[in-house]
Amino acid sequence: MDGEDPFFMWLHYMDVHYPFTPPERFLKELEIDPLSKRRVAELNGKMQEEPEKLTEDDVDDLLKLYNGEIRFTDHYIGKVLDELENRGILDETIVVITADHGEAFGEHDRFGHHPYLYDELLRVPLIIHAPGIESRTIDQQVSLLDLGPTLYDLLDIETSDAVQGTSFEPLLRGEEMEEEVAIATGKGGETLACRTSEWKCFWLVEEGRVELYDLQSDPDELHDVSGDHPEIVAEFKERMQAYLDKAEGTDIELPEVETTDEVEQRLRDLGYR
Repeated sequence: MDGEDPFFMWLHYMDVHYPFTPPERFLKELEIDPLSKRRVAELNGKMQEEPEKLTEDDVDDLLKLYNGEIRFTDHYIGKVLDELENRGILDETIVVITADHGEAFGEHDRFGHHPYLYDELLRVPLIIHAPGIESRTIDQQVSLLDLGPTLYDLLDIETSDAVQGTSFEPLLRGEEMEEEVAIATGKGGETLACRTSEWKCFWLVEEGRVELYDLQSDPDELHDVSGDHPEIVAEFKERMQAYLDKAEGTDIELPEVETTDEVEQRLRDLGYR
């Protein structure tokens, strides 16, 4: 990493993730009184095992711990950026900071990041620093699926036809682009969501039920207005059905996977069971 040879570095921080146990100094930086170790253990255990018993004070303290973890992670991302700058290569380096999911703290009566498709889980930070790109905020919706093609374009590398997603490099340069419609799946395809900047439509396939939310007036997705906008629901369902049809065309018979009790518990601890 001397600036002469190209390099790729992937850093996967797990700190803003259950269990929430930030070092006390980062809570103090946020002017939060550190919680006792007993209280931290109690909160993490209750959130994972008995979320229905969490009180408002419990949720408030969990959010303090969560914010402490964000501060902790931000500190160490800053150290990486400082090192790139010290080596004189920050201005020549593309840096992307993002996340694979958010976290629920009681929204829609859920905690953690189980496979549901509300925005508290789907909307994640996306910060891109790249040579020749001026600092700006982009309000238009993009998807992490689009990140690969975007990086290829920034590096002037031809994007393979096998790569999914659409490059949003023009947006980074201040140009206009037509917004892509994002589709997400949950519960092994039993639930789908289709999203634009204005609307979010859920399709609970097995139940044959849909929900529609006006994100402009209802960003917290609390009021289902599917009955008021059947034409928008129909358009989104058509897109999601096309997605399902395409996915079924790539379906293959997978072998049975054997797991141990230890692996199953680790998956549950991470919120994937």
